[in-house]
Amino acid sequence: FDWSNVGDAVMLYSVTAVTVFMLANDMRHLLSRYNSEYRKAKASEDEIFRLANHDTLTGLPNLFMAEKKYRDEHSMPGSPKCTLFMIGLDNFKTVNDSLGHVFGDSVLKTIAERLSGMLTEGCFVFRIAGDVFGVMTTNAVTPDDVANAAEAMRKKISEPLGSGHQFILLTCSIGAAIREDASFTFERLRREADIAMNKAKNSGRNVFKLYDETMSSHTIASVSMAAKLKAAIDKHEFSLFFQPKIELETGRIKGAEALLRWFPEGEKPVRPDIFIPVAESTGMIVEIGEWVIREACMQCKRIQDLGAKDFSIAVNISAVQFKRGNLEQIVLDALYVSGLDSHCLELELTESLLLEDEYDIKGQISRLAAKGISFSVDDFGKGYSNLGNLSKFDVATLKIDQSFVFAMFDTPQNAALVEAIVRMAKALGLKIVAEGVETQRAANVLGLLGVDSGQGYYWSKPLPIDDFIDFTGIGKVNTTALRA
Repeated sequence: FDWSNVGDAVMLYSVTAVTVFMLANDMRHLLSRYNSEYRKAKASEDEIFRLANHDTLTGLPNLFMAEKKYRDEHSMPGSPKCTLFMIGLDNFKTVNDSLGHVFGDSVLKTIAERLSGMLTEGCFVFRIAGDVFGVMTTNAVTPDDVANAAEAMRKKISEPLGSGHQFILLTCSIGAAIREDASFTFERLRREADIAMNKAKNSGRNVFKLYDETMSSHTIASVSMAAKLKAAIDKHEFSLFFQPKIELETGRIKGAEALLRWFPEGEKPVRPDIFIPVAESTGMIVEIGEWVIREACMQCKRIQDLGAKDFSIAVNISAVQFKRGNLEQIVLDALYVSGLDSHCLELELTESLLLEDEYDIKGQISRLAAKGISFSVDDFGKGYSNLGNLSKFDVATLKIDQSFVFAMFDTPQNAALVEAIVRMAKALGLKIVAEGVETQRAANVLGLLGVDSGQGYYWSKPLPIDDFIDFTGIGKVNTTALRA
């Protein structure tokens, strides 16, 4: 180094410094961009994890997260006991349909907040799907504690909820299952809690049920019976029996009620109260009911052709048939095929149908009534017993439930109750039929009270069509009289 190359050295050092500075600056920008991209990737990863493990609407953990927590904390031998609650909101579909999905979403968020607000150590709240929530807890593992916890949740959910001027009361059905040992998988625990929740819904809703083994046996039996019902339809194993309706003033047979019977091939007959609920829950009652209406109309026309010109037939109608929406066409087709006059067909409804109009039930009844078909309320007094609802529908006849007739002579109060029902029905212009008449005394008293017709073993049990025709004497003599 000497003064002759100072300029070269300065230039060389300057270029080197600038180059190093530029490289360092580029590296700093690169590291900054890398950190930014890393933060974005981490945020995306966190969001993906959140979306995969949490419900997007309520923010609660989802079913996948609940199963993971169960595997981590309760699947090993020696792990603490826990209880899984399944909470299903009652009639939430009605809220969505009538008030809109925006309001429905706000309701779900509120329910999630209420359940989360009840969280204590050892509790895990999650959303399963739709209107069903889950709670997994180690704080309640005995039947009494589980029942108390369920009641607390039921009361909390049942508090008024809404916004602005729109408030509703929403109930819930709760099912629970207790993990007894390590052999319980999450899937098993969830299945048992689900069965218990469905049992609660089928028991009238707004109640709690704790799973027991009988629930599974009933569920399995229902599934098995559903398969047999499908085969019974294909094999034509159903029959109609007919029970006469007697005019109490004259003793004449004015008509009959068609009752469905099932005779499985090679097995004992199955009672209607066993197979009809299964048929309704599976929707097969629609196909079965269509056959019943058609067959009843054809047999009624057959009896009329034998000489009983004013003979009428009554057929029970399930709520499912109304809700399917094609009942009107089914009835009209059956009348057309059989040639039966519409005034000779009566459709029997349950009281509960008169409390709802979600499926235009009132409209369907009105349109059929306008064509001459009459309607009656079956088993009146067994359910809601609301005479006020009868005036809103085109109902012509009220059938007093047989339990009132059976108990009529037990106490003066029971007799007064039957008399009160008759008087109120008469005031509404309704005809009255009493079911379960088994003695001459009951028939006489009901006649004196003003009951129009009766059914019961006093006159005849339900009979196959040929036996019914022989019993009435229709076709042998030109009369339909049957004196008591």
